Amino acid sequence: MKSFDFKKITASLKFLKRGEYKSISAKAEHDWKIMLVSFFVLWIIIISLSMFLFFQIEGGQIFKTDVPQVENKPAINKVVLEDVVNSFEAKKVRGEGLKNQKLNIPDPSL
Repeated sequence: MKSFDFKKITASLKFLKRGEYKSISAKAEHDWKIMLVSFFVLWIIIISLSMFLFFQIEGGQIFKTDVPQVENKPAINKVVLEDVVNSFEAKKVRGEGLKNQKLNIPDPSL
């Protein structure tokens, strides 16, 4: 079986070669160019994907929101509602009666 030599393959690729630089500033300039180009390419890709998703969502091809129509039925049962209102009115009357009536508790120390 033929052996796989990674060094020979990477040596043939021009952009992976480490060049000889005349000074440190030339290497820094090369590194800055690589960084700026890579960030610009990444920025273009992100903007393109964002626009693609935006138009897909706006067109209704992604996140479809078709909701079936439901019959409108009265959600409130009037009999139950009247019972609840009457119970609250009874509690209100009882609370007012307790508020107006003074407590007749003898003093236990006497």
